[in-house]
Amino acid sequence: MRETPPPASYTRLELGDTSTIPVGVTVSPHISLVSMLVEVVGGYDRGLPAAWRRQVGSAIPEQGYRAASALARRGTSVQPDFIVPISPGADSSAAAQAEMLRELPEADVLKGLEEVFGDRLPAQWRQAADHPRRWVASIADAFTATRLATENLWTKARPLLDREIERIGVASVRGGTDAVLGLLRPHFRFSNGCLLLPDAEPARYTTRGRKLILVPMLAGSRSVVSNLDEEDAIWIGYPLPGLDGLLEGGKTEPAPGVDGLDLVVGAHRAKLLRHLGKPARMGEIANLLSCAASTATYHCEQLVSAGLIQRHREGQVVLVVRTPRGDALVDLLS
Repeated sequence: MRETPPPASYTRLELGDTSTIPVGVTVSPHISLVSMLVEVVGGYDRGLPAAWRRQVGSAIPEQGYRAASALARRGTSVQPDFIVPISPGADSSAAAQAEMLRELPEADVLKGLEEVFGDRLPAQWRQAADHPRRWVASIADAFTATRLATENLWTKARPLLDREIERIGVASVRGGTDAVLGLLRPHFRFSNGCLLLPDAEPARYTTRGRKLILVPMLAGSRSVVSNLDEEDAIWIGYPLPGLDGLLEGGKTEPAPGVDGLDLVVGAHRAKLLRHLGKPARMGEIANLLSCAASTATYHCEQLVSAGLIQRHREGQVVLVVRTPRGDALVDLLS
């Protein structure tokens, strides 16, 4: 399992033709708790608001904090798979994950450590190797404390989660998976069937016919948690779209979409895509979206990254127009 800070290097996931890959979405709060716990205990800044960092940090018991320090080692991303004892192939509760972790046999802990570290066990993991039962009980306590400290956040985020499940479902059955992957977050990269995930210990993977499971997280905007090694499926935890406003105390109920295109790429970018059947200048785009030039540029950059629009210069003017992929997406979803 990989829980990654945002470095300059990337793990490469070769997907190929996404229309042939089964794609699912699950709600697994434990994946979010992994990200929150590592950010708080490790002192990383991945976009979790300071108020939530303080709330989680003050809730974790001392022994749990000490146990979680093993997960927060700087310069590494690979964690033993037993940190997520129930793979998010289907919805699973955080309470069930913590309970299974608490009951993990000592032999499974030691085997998991050996598989990842071999005979070079980092000092932070020595506590787990020397006292496996005590360590898993303490880390389970840390996850439980983090869950209880953030319960109200999950309640507020339910409409956003429901909308994200609908969005992924519409995209996967109507040919919009490329757009979803291209717009996950700014620090992901997707191009020509290849997804790049920020990773301190980069590697290379292919799907090999496995299912791709997307796990929306309530976590910092620059967080990534993934497992690309499982036999039957690969899963990627990514920040839930729209979460920034919720974390800052803003609107939590997503506005209803007009059609599938609004749902998959968002209302502003859908409006922009529809308009770009013909070339447009950046100033025209800002007027169209009734936003600042910087905001218009941000939306354009996201669509360029997803391969849905392109920019080119004609003399002193920069024009923006849909790509063939953008044309196809508008035809499919509108």
